[in-house]
Amino acid sequence: MKSSFYLFLFPVIILSFFLISGLIKSNDTDELSKKLLKYEGMLAKTRSNQQLENFFSSDLNTGLEEWQSWSKLAKKSMNFWNDYLNSKENLHINHEMKTSSSISTEINKLISYLNRSCKNKNVSFSKIQSSDSTLFNQETSPEKSFGFGLSAYDGFWPSFNKLEANTICIQSKIIKELTEYLIDSFSGEPFTIISLKRESVGDIDASHIHDDLFSTENSTPLLRRKGLIESYLFEISFSGKTTHCRSFINQLRPPYSLRKLEVSRHEKSVSYSDDSFFTSSNSKSVSEILPIIRDINSNFTLEIEYIFQVSNNLKQWLATELQDVKNLSRTQEFLSQLD
Repeated sequence: MKSSFYLFLFPVIILSFFLISGLIKSNDTDELSKKLLKYEGMLAKTRSNQQLENFFSSDLNTGLEEWQSWSKLAKKSMNFWNDYLNSKENLHINHEMKTSSSISTEINKLISYLNRSCKNKNVSFSKIQSSDSTLFNQETSPEKSFGFGLSAYDGFWPSFNKLEANTICIQSKIIKELTEYLIDSFSGEPFTIISLKRESVGDIDASHIHDDLFSTENSTPLLRRKGLIESYLFEISFSGKTTHCRSFINQLRPPYSLRKLEVSRHEKSVSYSDDSFFTSSNSKSVSEILPIIRDINSNFTLEIEYIFQVSNNLKQWLATELQDVKNLSRTQEFLSQLD
C-alpha cells in the first residue's frame, strides 16, 4: 500500500516540478521578449538617427564647401575694395583732426592759392547767367575769382561743430587735388572752369553752401548705393578739348571713381566756308561746301565719387535686400544670426 502511494506521488512531484519550471521559464521568456522589443525599438531609432545624421552631414559638407567658396569670394572682394580705398593716399583716412578756427584759415588760404594757380596757368572762370535751359546751352559771363565749391567760406566761417568742420576740411583737400589734376591735364593751355560743386556735410553747411551744392537726387549709379561704402560726391564742369578731358580722367586713380560724364559742343562752334552754303551750285567742290570747325572745345561735366570707407558688415545690406520679404519674423531671425 505504501509502496503504491509512493509510486503515485513520485510522478506528481515530477510533474509539479516541470510545471513550476515551465512557469518560471515562461516568465523569463516574456521578460526577454520585452527586452528584445525594446532593443528593436532602440535599434530602429538609432538607424533613423543615423539616416538623419547622414542627411545633415551631407548638408554640412555642402554648406562648408559653399562657405569656403563664399569666403574666398569675400576675401577677393575685400582686397579689391581695400585696393580701391588706397589707404596710403586716401585724404580722409590720413586726415588729422584740427580745430575749427585753423580750418577756417586753411580754407581761406586754399581759395587764394587755387585762384593764383589758375591765373598763372591762364585759366578763366565762367558763371552761368540763365537757369531756364540746360547747362551746356546757358550763356556764361567771366569771373575774376572762383570759389571752388567753398565760396560761402571765403572770409566767413559759421559756428561749425568739430566733425562738420573737419569733414569740410577733407573735402577742401580733395577739391585742391582735383583742381591740380585739371590744371595739369591742360599742360599750360588756357581753358575755362565753369563750376565745381560738392555735397553738403551737415545741417550748417547745407544752410550756407548755396550754388556750390551738388544735389545727389539723380539717377547716377553710385558705389555707395547699397550702404557698404561711404564716399564724398563732387561735380566739376569745364570747357576744353577731348584730349584734355581724357588726361584729367586718367589721373583719377583710386579712391576716385568717375560715375558720370556729360559732353556737349558749344553752340557757336561751327561756321561755313561760304555764305551761300545752302544754295551752293554744282560747280563747287565738296571741300568748299563742308563746314569749318573753328572752335573744337566742348563742355565737360563729370560726377566723381571719392571712396573713404568700406564695410564688411553685410547686415545692413541684407536688411535692405530682404525688406520686401513677406515673412518678417524669419527675416529678423536670420539677421539676428549675424550679430
